[in-house]
Amino acid sequence: MSCSNPQSEVKDPGADIPERRTKPKNNQCIKCKTAAPVIQIRHALYCRECFVYATSGKFLKWFLSNFKPNDVHPVFYVAVSGGPSSRYLLQLLHTQMSPRKGKGSFIRPGSAEKLVVIYVDQSKVVPGAENLRNHIEDMVKDFPSVEIIEADVSESWRGSQASISAYLSGQPGQPPSATASEPTADLFDSTLSTSSQESHLALLTHNIILREARKHADSLLGKDSTAPLFLGTSATRVTIKLLSSMSRGRGWSVGSGEVQPESTQYGLNVYQPLLNTSSKEIAYYNRFAIPAHSQAVVNRSFTTFSPPKSSIDRLTEELVVSLERGFPSTVSTVARTGNKISFAGETKEGERLCTLCGWPARAKANEWKNGIAITKLAGEEDESNPLADMLCYGCYTNLTDSRARSHVNYALPGWTDEYAEKQKVTESEMRKEIEDCLIDDNDNDNE
Repeated sequence: MSCSNPQSEVKDPGADIPERRTKPKNNQCIKCKTAAPVIQIRHALYCRECFVYATSGKFLKWFLSNFKPNDVHPVFYVAVSGGPSSRYLLQLLHTQMSPRKGKGSFIRPGSAEKLVVIYVDQSKVVPGAENLRNHIEDMVKDFPSVEIIEADVSESWRGSQASISAYLSGQPGQPPSATASEPTADLFDSTLSTSSQESHLALLTHNIILREARKHADSLLGKDSTAPLFLGTSATRVTIKLLSSMSRGRGWSVGSGEVQPESTQYGLNVYQPLLNTSSKEIAYYNRFAIPAHSQAVVNRSFTTFSPPKSSIDRLTEELVVSLERGFPSTVSTVARTGNKISFAGETKEGERLCTLCGWPARAKANEWKNGIAITKLAGEEDESNPLADMLCYGCYTNLTDSRARSHVNYALPGWTDEYAEKQKVTESEMRKEIEDCLIDDNDNDNE
């Protein structure tokens, strides 16, 4: 007997409602009022020249609001994947690094003496992906002063002698392997969910970029010096990230800097200047303004040529793109709303950080999950679970994937030790927290 509902004869009242697609009333460029338009951005039409001018002007306005025109920085760090967004960001930063004419005969100097490109190779993790180092060299070969730092995803385990092993489901993890590639393969091979694999890869890539920039800044500028780091996250991508992060259980830390235009991480000033620029604008700008020999390259991902339901990110992307097609202001509205979200947890001095992702975490998220889900069978003995207590809900869910094996048994990246040490409360700190409740020994003697 089938459990499905029978076919209903009641028609969906919204089935015949057409898509809401606003068409401009005139067929002229909104800027010059003379040329024929070639692209529609939201509810406005642009010709080719006006579109390039308006798009680059949007970035220039943001840049001048954060950097003084006559200041020259020693270095700019920029994370580059080789895709359209990072290629767009490189092109615009190049215009600001070159000397440009000011008022009268004044020549403004370049905003930075050097550009350091950080590229993380994912070809050893993602099936079918390529190393894009040669393509990135073609993109920056005309830049005045540039350095490329190439890192691999396996860098997360390198240089760490005792990273914490995953001890989440009752069985201690194995000690870290001697080579860096084995823990990398073990982490991704043991994670069967594509959504968790994408989350792991994004987390590792972000932390590697921050650490490589921090290490280079320490050697170039001195220890604990500040430097700007640019990330090419577009409005479309941050909309997808915002919705998918909340779907994965990362809503607690969504306002802590991951979707913010400006934040401070690892002592670096992290900027995301493309949060008001959609992927459509970026694609057309690259087509109109960038030479063919240095165009962006789209690399393979875990969900390339996969159906929308293959992962949370892929399904969210399908939803956002389909909504943007009918309602052109969807991406800009969600992205601007995400920019206004602020973290409402503990103060910055006392906030808890997840030992894996480094973002603010709710205390003992694993206990909350155990209260709403069956995580072990009856009769199993309770064992200490120190690592799970220091993870945020999103990372804990990814590591204990319901489709994965029952005992999580692999080494975690080396920075988990660093984050774990920060969470330990010393005896003096504990005494300071409860000093108001303690009775002084001198008071007892007086009595």
